[in-house]
Amino acid sequence: MKKILLLTFAVMMLASVSFAAWNPTPLEITVQDRVQYAFDGTSVDIPVDVAGKPARAWLWINTKLDEADKPVELINGYLGWHYVNGIDTTVYISGAKEFTVGTAQKFTWDGKGSENTSKEYQGTIETTGVNVEPGTYDYYVYAYDDKNARENVCNFLAISYYWHPQYIRVGEWNDDGTPRANPYLWGNLGAMYPDMHASKDGDGNVTGPAEGWNAYGPPIFTAVKFALGNDPDDYNSMETTFMPGFSQTAGEELCPSPIVFDPTDEMTFYCLHDLVTQKKGAMFKWTWVAGGDALVADDWGGWDDLPIKTESNRGFDEYDVGLTTDGEYMYLASPGRVADVKWDKFYVVSWGGEEVSNQMLDPFYAPDSKNKNGYVNRIFSAIDYPGLAVLGGEQHCMMLCVHTDRIADAEDSYVAWYNTNGDFFLDAGWDAEVTDPAELWECNQGGFKTPNMGRRDEQWFDSNGVVVHHPDFQGLMSIVVYTQDGSGVCYAKFADDTVSMTTADGAKKGSGQRCDNGSMFDGMYVGFVLFEGSGYGGNRQNINWIASDSGTGIITDQEVAVEEAGQAAFSVAAAYPNPANPTTTISFTLAEAGQVSVDIYNVAGQKVDTLVDSEMSVGSHSVVWNASQFSAGVYFYTVKSGNFSKTMKVTLLK
Repeated sequence: MKKILLLTFAVMMLASVSFAAWNPTPLEITVQDRVQYAFDGTSVDIPVDVAGKPARAWLWINTKLDEADKPVELINGYLGWHYVNGIDTTVYISGAKEFTVGTAQKFTWDGKGSENTSKEYQGTIETTGVNVEPGTYDYYVYAYDDKNARENVCNFLAISYYWHPQYIRVGEWNDDGTPRANPYLWGNLGAMYPDMHASKDGDGNVTGPAEGWNAYGPPIFTAVKFALGNDPDDYNSMETTFMPGFSQTAGEELCPSPIVFDPTDEMTFYCLHDLVTQKKGAMFKWTWVAGGDALVADDWGGWDDLPIKTESNRGFDEYDVGLTTDGEYMYLASPGRVADVKWDKFYVVSWGGEEVSNQMLDPFYAPDSKNKNGYVNRIFSAIDYPGLAVLGGEQHCMMLCVHTDRIADAEDSYVAWYNTNGDFFLDAGWDAEVTDPAELWECNQGGFKTPNMGRRDEQWFDSNGVVVHHPDFQGLMSIVVYTQDGSGVCYAKFADDTVSMTTADGAKKGSGQRCDNGSMFDGMYVGFVLFEGSGYGGNRQNINWIASDSGTGIITDQEVAVEEAGQAAFSVAAAYPNPANPTTTISFTLAEAGQVSVDIYNVAGQKVDTLVDSEMSVGSHSVVWNASQFSAGVYFYTVKSGNFSKTMKVTLLK
């Protein structure tokens, strides 16, 4: 009897410490594809449906011009700090609006433009009082969950390391281009973090444990994959491989860049290895060996075939070269820092192992705007949207967006937009009466003249081209949002941010990343909540998630053509309720009678259920999906009628 009781107790104890999966409820923003507006001085409503989470949201409106009509080398914005070249521009930005979960909510626009007048520190968006010209415009709604605390994702990796380029990113897509149902946190551990991870020598032998909270952390120079949805504490669910022969040894300052994975083969990854003090590096190709040493390709890149010149001006402790990709090419961002050396180089490298081109990013060089240490550019980093890269640096007052395809083709006109002094946002030296360059360019001062000095971490695009930047020392503000032309939209605060250190020894909030592939894991990935005494790098200790989403459509004065009338009458509504648990109603309107199908697909694109496959009459219809037999996650429903089809997303909770 005693043995049975002991066995029962042991089973109960095992159950009490079993790993629990992380299953978030995403925020989903649904807007109309087309909003009709006469541009006649009246107001127009822009409907917004919100599912999953409550949201704080903004609306903005961009031009939608033919290529020949887009502005060339236009200087505008606060104090002329904003420059756009050959792209559509933002004509209106709303104030923030709070939305609950539900349908039939809206923004209302009076047809007038707006501008940032920057009359106070956190910006002032005011109407211009001038009606926007009639025509067709793109509109965007960006939203994030400002009501709920961040959710814990992983407790042994960090999304941000001080001011360095991003080493951990989100792997959203399978090798065949379909969205990954459980995206990866993947990347590598750089040479700068021996306080966080175990150390190995060049032969892969562990030479010392890490200190403190994460002594079980993987060694530096290790590449990692951790599938989202796993228990945040399940260290054994992480896959690793080690890059041998490239670690730091005595007298050698050999550092890895962030790695990127081959978009068609996740078992292949690439890395720049940099001899920092010698100011030279080389690209290498690796094959993933789970739990062992990765294999370096001897027929791709290397010191002889793919050398990359770098320009570190402070040595090993300031290693900063970033590596990223948009799937077309790989991009290396190599910064310089001293005023007498012009060096802000952007390299384009092909998957075949060739340097396609390189470009000196002239707008970054500001020799007359040194910080207190004499540096003009501490670091910059890039995150890519197909054909574009946005770059910005900590203690540097430039946000720069470039056309990566134009750099690849060695075109001179490669700048899409830039903001000097952040176009007010992300700069504390915004006072119009300040004329001294060292004062005006305050975000490059390397000190804390004001409590909101505006140090910068990394930034990213979402799938609609929205730019989100992660700042430091901006009071309680957690992110800065920009439109597609670089116009500042807002500062925004996470619900659980309560402390912002403002001294040199204070804590940095650090960078973030996003997932935006239509899975239940869509949103922002950030560090943990700062607290008094958490230290300069306190945000490094784990990875957390906050829900966010965006939607887009057009506003137009163009009447629907006769041949389009049928298509305009065909519509599909957002499923309600969404998330489903376990049932939801799908409503749609048919323009004409005929064969109709309503099918359900999983995130891998596989059809998992058919709700309708029959003849239906003109008018409004609805069908209920009972998903009790399906597992929780994100699904898509497609309604087809004749030549018309529309697919929308629904989340299933259990």
